[in-house]
Amino acid sequence: MKLNNLWSLFLACLLLGVLPGCVERPDRGSPGDEDTAGDDDDTAGDDDDTAGDDDDTAGDADDTAGDDDDTAGDDDDTAGDDDDTAGDDDDTAGDDDDTAGDDDDTAGDDDDTAGDDDSTPEPAVDNDGDGFAANDDCDDSDPSVHPSAFEICDGIDNDCDGQVDPTTVCGVTDLLLLDGYDGSVYGTADAGVTWTLAGTAPISAPAKVALVSRADGGVLATTTHGDTWVSQDGGSTWSAGPVGPWGSDGVPSGSPAHNVALDAAATGLFAISTHSSRDGHLYESTDDGGTWNLVATWPMQTGMDTDLAATPLGEVYIGNSPYEGALVYHYDGSSSVLAPVGSYDSSGSGGAANLEVDVTGAMIAAANPEVTFFSSADSGVTWGARGDWIDPRAVGTIANAGAVLYAVSVKGPVLRSEDQGWTWLPVGDWGTVATHNVSSSSGWIDLVSLP
Repeated sequence: MKLNNLWSLFLACLLLGVLPGCVERPDRGSPGDEDTAGDDDDTAGDDDDTAGDDDDTAGDADDTAGDDDDTAGDDDDTAGDDDDTAGDDDDTAGDDDDTAGDDDDTAGDDDDTAGDDDSTPEPAVDNDGDGFAANDDCDDSDPSVHPSAFEICDGIDNDCDGQVDPTTVCGVTDLLLLDGYDGSVYGTADAGVTWTLAGTAPISAPAKVALVSRADGGVLATTTHGDTWVSQDGGSTWSAGPVGPWGSDGVPSGSPAHNVALDAAATGLFAISTHSSRDGHLYESTDDGGTWNLVATWPMQTGMDTDLAATPLGEVYIGNSPYEGALVYHYDGSSSVLAPVGSYDSSGSGGAANLEVDVTGAMIAAANPEVTFFSSADSGVTWGARGDWIDPRAVGTIANAGAVLYAVSVKGPVLRSEDQGWTWLPVGDWGTVATHNVSSSSGWIDLVSLP
C-alpha cells in the first residue's frame, strides 16, 4: 500500500510539474556564477554578466555584438567587441587592440602599443596647412614654402628643390663690363650695385668693342680692328688671341662706320661685322674664338648700329637700329642669305640697336635715347612694347644673366629687370664721371655675366 502511494506521487510530479510535496532541486553541475536570468554557466570560472551570453568552457569566444572576451586566447570578431588581452586580435571595424602583440587590420582601428601593426595608413601630418605633408615639405612651419611654391630671391628654398636663390630665377650676380673708350674693365659681385676696376684690356682704344663669355670659363674681348683678347681671371689680366676676320673683311678697320658684336650659344660663338658700304657678315666659331667661318650675310645697311643675340640652341637674331627700320633677321643654319622676319620698332627714331634673348626664350630689343623695350615670342615676327626707361643717358648694351636682364648706359647707370623686361630699376653705376666721356651709345661698352 505504501509503495503504491509513492509511485503515484512520482507520476503526478512528472505530469504536473509542481505539486505539494514535489520540491525543485538545484543544478548539481560544476560551480558557476549566474548574474542574469537565462545565463547558463557550465564550467568553473566562467562568468556571464549579460543576458543571453552562454559560456561553456574557458577559452570560448563570443561572436555576438556586445560580448567581450577578456581572457587570453579569446578573439572577438564582431563589431563593438574589443580584445584587451595580449594575443587577441580584433578584425572588425571599430574594434581596437591596445595590448602589445595585437594587430588591427581594419580601417578605423588603431594600435597604440609598440610592435603593433596597423594595415591602414594613418593621416599625413600637415602642420602649416599648405596642402603638403611634413615629410614632403622642407619647412612645415611656413605655408609659403612647399614643393609647388614659386622660387623668389629671398635667401630661402621656396620650392623645396634644394636650391636657394638659383641663378635660373635670381640671375648671375658676377658681371663684367668693358669700356671701349680706354679698355677699362669693371666688375661687380653684387648684381650691379657696386663696381670696381678689375683691370685693363690692351685693346686698340678708343674703339667699338664686344665682349663674350667662352665655354672654358674665360671671356673674349674684341674691337672693330679685329684684335682679340682673352682673360681667365675676371678681367684682371689678358692675353692676345687670333685676329678676327672682321678686322679685314673689306672695310677700313676701326672706322666710325664699322661695328662688331659678339654672343655665345651652346654650339659656339657668333660675331657680326657691319659697315654702311657692304652687306652684314655673320661669323661662327666652334673653338672659343680660335678660328671663325663666315656663315651668312644680310642686305647692306645705311648705318652701323646693329646687334645680335644667340639662343642656347645656336639660332641667331640680328637687329638693325630704328633709323634703319629696326629690321630683325633670323639665322637657323638653313640659309646663308638672310631676309628680315619682322621689325621691333616702327617709330623710325632711336640710335643703337640692343638685342638679347631672355630666360624664357623671348627676344628683348631696345633703342634710345628715350628707351622703350620691346619683346617678341615668335622668333622676331611680331613685337610689342615691354617696359621703358625715360632718360637721356641712353642704353648701350643689354645682357642676359640667368633669369635677370641688365641694361647699361654708357653714362654709368645700370638697370636690372627681374620680370623679363616689364619693369627696370636702377641698381648701381659703373665707373666714374670722368670715365663716362663717350658721346655715342653705340658699341662703346659691352657687358657679360661670369660663370
